[in-house]
Amino acid sequence: MDFVPQLVLGRTHNMRIRANFRYGEDDPLQWPQPYFPSDCHLGAIPLRPGPDDAMSIMWWDPEPKDFVPTTATTIGGLGLINRGHFTYLSHMVSSLCYRAEEFMSTEPSGKKNEVIPSFMTVVMQGMKRLENLPMSRRQVFMNVRYVQRCYLELLAALDYLEVFRPRMRGLRPAASIAELRMGVFTYDPIVVQDFMRAGLPVWLIRPYDMLYTARIDSVKDVRLPEDYLHLEDTSPPFKPFFCDRVDHPNRFHVFHAYLRAFFSYPNPFDVVDEPSVDQPSSSISIQSLPSSSTSIQSSASSSTSIQSSTSLASRTVKNKSSQGQPCKHFLYVHIR
Repeated sequence: MDFVPQLVLGRTHNMRIRANFRYGEDDPLQWPQPYFPSDCHLGAIPLRPGPDDAMSIMWWDPEPKDFVPTTATTIGGLGLINRGHFTYLSHMVSSLCYRAEEFMSTEPSGKKNEVIPSFMTVVMQGMKRLENLPMSRRQVFMNVRYVQRCYLELLAALDYLEVFRPRMRGLRPAASIAELRMGVFTYDPIVVQDFMRAGLPVWLIRPYDMLYTARIDSVKDVRLPEDYLHLEDTSPPFKPFFCDRVDHPNRFHVFHAYLRAFFSYPNPFDVVDEPSVDQPSSSISIQSLPSSSTSIQSSASSSTSIQSSTSLASRTVKNKSSQGQPCKHFLYVHIR
């Protein structure tokens, strides 16, 4: 690479969602990040292609006109993404998931990689939400970003396992030039050697007092994030979801957890019941059901026992932290 991106530094760096539903210079889809052994595939994320490339849909920026309000619900303000873009996204996701399934079918049984099926699951769940679940415009656009993100991370993980790691290990010939990938920052010379052999961009960070040991072949201007990225906040801005060192190993795991929570509704159990004096109190006993979550598994019994002498609609429910304001929930039942 004939340029040097600015390294994002700071011990209290605030990661937050920006107006374009990405997260600025902290986003591995937009800017090189420090090398993490647990997320080594991030350096293999492809750079944005030209508009005629089929994969350019994964960098598409949704606009207000792409939100289609739904008439299938009595609640206003909900909708879906327009069908044309959904179909395009669906085709790309299906093709990549087919490649991922082919990869997993050829893996040795004792060396199954959990990253690939995990990304497959979340990207397909994101597509299901885009297709069937009416949401607010902000949630729909965030979900589009989540699908794009998971697609590109899945693609990078497959390329890393099938192409770049074999090059690093000498199982394939070394690359002659660097590919158009995001790359990483590192202070480890061995990581530099691995990435150069693989054909992935890498920038080595060394202390200034060791400058005299370096051979300088050319000097390049440093690229600043504000010259290439959209860093504007929304109004009102999103709150930071991570404030710590840029090289903290859990920062991207926190981000995925934040996005998962973004599509959740308020917890109806974070409330206080105040039964009326002229109504008998309710007695409810419910045994937990096995969770369908991809990250939580439960072996609890599926039997359910409910006894109630007061209807749900006649109960007064107030939130602990809302200064006595009613916290209203409605029950959404899906019967198949």
